[in-house]
Amino acid sequence: MLYIKFKIQDASKFEDFKILYNHIVEVRQPGFKFDDKGLVGADL
Repeated sequence: MLYIKFKIQDASKFEDFKILYNHIVEVRQPGFKFDDKGLVGADL
C-alpha cells in the first residue's frame, strides 16, 4: 500500500496531483504495460 501525506498549497497544483495519482493507480493494476508515450497531458 502506498500512503502519501502532504498539503497542496497552490490549488492549481491539485490538477497535477490528480494526473500523477491516476498514473500511480493505473500502473498498479494487474497486467499493466508501459507505453512509450509517458504521461499524456502531463507537463512534468
